[in-house]
Formats: sequence, structure tokens, C-alpha cells
Amino acid sequence: MQAPSAKVVHTTLMTLLHSNFAAVATTTAWSDAVRAETLLDKSNLVESATVGRDAVGAGTV
Repeated sequence: MQAPSAKVVHTTLMTLLHSNFAAVATTTAWSDAVRAETLLDKSNLVESATVGRDAVGAGTV
């Protein structure tokens, strides 16, 4: 098995780091939050992956 390159390690770590700063929402939820001047709820990487997996499995993505 070959070790990952420095670029792969860096990209993976930066993705994990930045995932803690983002909130994923629909356009409507984002617009509503902007108008209300409120923050969107953030999920963690595990929750986000689970929601994505479920959406793909349900055929909604």
C-alpha cells in the first residue's frame, strides 16, 4: 500500500478543518436566515455525511 501524498493529506485536513466553519442549507433557508439576521444551524461532518447519504439513497439528490 502506498502512502498518501502531502497534497492529499493537506487537502483532506483542510477540508475537515473548514467543515467546522460552514453551514449547509437550502436556498430558502439561507434567504430566510439573511432576512431574519439569524445564523444557520451547523452540523458536523458525520451528520452532514449521513444526511447526504440518506438523500442520495432516497433519490432526492
